Amino acid sequence: MRALKECPGIRISTDESPYESLLAALRLGDIDFIVGALRPDVDAREFIQQELISEGMVLVTRPGHPLADRDKVTLNDLNSVAWILPRDGTPARVLINGLFEQKNMATPAPTVETADLAVIRGVLRCSDMVAAVSAQQLRTEIQSGELIVLNIDMPGTSRSIGLMWRNGSAPSPAALILMSALRAVAMPGNPRQMQIVFIHAQSVEAIKKLDGC
Repeated sequence: MRALKECPGIRISTDESPYESLLAALRLGDIDFIVGALRPDVDAREFIQQELISEGMVLVTRPGHPLADRDKVTLNDLNSVAWILPRDGTPARVLINGLFEQKNMATPAPTVETADLAVIRGVLRCSDMVAAVSAQQLRTEIQSGELIVLNIDMPGTSRSIGLMWRNGSAPSPAALILMSALRAVAMPGNPRQMQIVFIHAQSVEAIKKLDGC
C-alpha cells in the first residue's frame, strides 16, 4: 500500500459501520474521514466532500448461475431471483430502486441486506442469489472468475465515491498521508488532486519528522 511505503510506522484502523454511525463519529472527531458514496444532502458548512471516482453499479453472481451465460439479461429476467442489496436508504439502494421504477416495475426486495463484502462473497458462492454492488468492490473476485458480472444495462446507476471530512478540522498525521495516497491512486495526474496534496505537503513532511517515518 502506498501509504505504508511512504510511512511504514503508521497504523491504519477501519470502521465498517452504517453511514449514520460513521457520520456521528466523524462529527465527534472519533474518526478522521469517511470513504464511500458521497451524499448530496450533506451540509457543506460542516463537512467537505471530494469525489475520487465515479462508477456504475453491476449485478454479480456465481459462475454457473442460470443467468450467467445469457448474452443479454433484462430486468424482466430478474423477477424471480433472490437479491443481496445494500441497506435501504443508501445511495446505492436508491439507484437500484430507481432503475426498476423507470420501467414501472416493482423494486426488488432483498433476501439479504448488507454492505459487508465478506457476507456478499460467501452467500454468492453457495447460492443462486444476485448482488448489486460497485464493480470495484469485488474487482479481484470478478477478475479471477470467482464471480460473474451479468450482462445487463444499468443506466442511471453511476454514483460518486470519495472522501468526506469535517470542515475546518485538522486530520491526524496518519490520515493526511492516507488521504493523499487514496487521491494519488484514484486520480493519477489530476491537477486538482495534485493541488490538494500540495496543500498538505508541508504538514506531511513535518509529520514524517515527528513520527519517524
